[in-house]
Amino acid sequence: FGTTHRTEPASAATPIPVPAQLTGFTGSAEAMTFTVRNHVRRFVDSKESDQSRISYFLRSCRNPGPKGLSSSCLVRLEKTNPGDDFPLSPSDEDDAKGVVLVHNVTEFKLRYIVLGQQEFTDAWDSSPTSTSSVSKDRFPDAVEISMAIMDKSNPLARERKLTWLAPIRASNNADESDKDPTGGSATGSVPGSGTQVPQQTGSK
Repeated sequence: FGTTHRTEPASAATPIPVPAQLTGFTGSAEAMTFTVRNHVRRFVDSKESDQSRISYFLRSCRNPGPKGLSSSCLVRLEKTNPGDDFPLSPSDEDDAKGVVLVHNVTEFKLRYIVLGQQEFTDAWDSSPTSTSSVSKDRFPDAVEISMAIMDKSNPLARERKLTWLAPIRASNNADESDKDPTGGSATGSVPGSGTQVPQQTGSK
């Protein structure tokens, strides 16, 4: 009698493709890029997604006014056709498309934190290839933003500094560890802020 070879169903099945990374958050001390799902199309049939990629970064720009002197400016850039990669800052050809939010920036620093951490971190990488056990596959729970502004063309100007904490709402983090045994949302405080940051789940 011949030998009958049986193929296991699991080995014969077609491999399930790995889905593309559709959400992400990457950041350094000087810039950050993340995805959101609140983009609104303003033109009928425009080829835009409700998901977009937002970037904040510094670049040189001309100040408004007759003198038009250059300064360091905080820029916001939105891309409505996000790709699978999430660079720390936009590519050079896209810099001019950003919207200038603040002129005369003399200092801009970002730090990131999650609930349960005692210290902020200067970098964040949520990509699947991240080597950080803290940031891999998750968004931060809050971003600390420090900024200083001074118009150097004005001899009477004084530098103004501001630091604030921005909670990340409705992040794309897994919800298993965020569930409160009572059925509510878990909350926690970010060190040094005195602010309660609610953990919320879903897509951002």
